[in-house]
Amino acid sequence: MPPKPTCPYCERTLADPRGCEYQDGDTRPVEYGQEQHPLSTSDRCRDCGAPMGTMHHVACLCSECPRCHGQFGLCFAIDCEAARSLVTGGAA
Repeated sequence: MPPKPTCPYCERTLADPRGCEYQDGDTRPVEYGQEQHPLSTSDRCRDCGAPMGTMHHVACLCSECPRCHGQFGLCFAIDCEAARSLVTGGAA
């Protein structure tokens, strides 16, 4: 049986019902179901499997930054402007 995919930050399996436990100070994604711009509306995140009301895994494509509301995996709430510039090719 192949190993289950795991989060490289919290090392839990993506199917773990507790979601992600990664935290670096206040640097953590918005809880699944609390996003301003949700990319998924099922009971579990379509990308990382986080259950409703728990933290997305850090590298999740659906996780949202609490500061800029962009993709958390790009900016980690530290350099949101640089992440936006990377995604848009420098366009405002």
